[in-house]
Amino acid sequence: MSQAPFSLLLQDSDPFQIISNFLNSPILRISGQLIVLLFVVLWIALVYWTYTDAGRRGAISVLWGIVAVIFPYVGTLIYLIVRPPEYLDESRERELETAVLERELRNNTLLCPNCRNLVEKE
Repeated sequence: MSQAPFSLLLQDSDPFQIISNFLNSPILRISGQLIVLLFVVLWIALVYWTYTDAGRRGAISVLWGIVAVIFPYVGTLIYLIVRPPEYLDESRERELETAVLERELRNNTLLCPNCRNLVEKE
């Protein structure tokens, strides 16, 4: 006659021993170590991302990398809140486009040499 697995719990055994055996099981220990490894790898990835993103946005990348190392997860979150809104390359490209558009506008409009008001073409 086979016994169901839960019937083993109903025997006159110490419930604290069952809990102790579960907590000392190798599967639980390995699972815990894998979870810790996952958090360490995620932390290292966030430090790398913070460092590279700060460099691309023109912030002090070494400082933000150190903040992300010293304050795991929170350092990256703080960086996300205070980081510059756009990449350095995007900012330079926007400034160049603005300069080109201003030059085109200056060349296509006629201004009065005395009062600098717009004059219509005759």
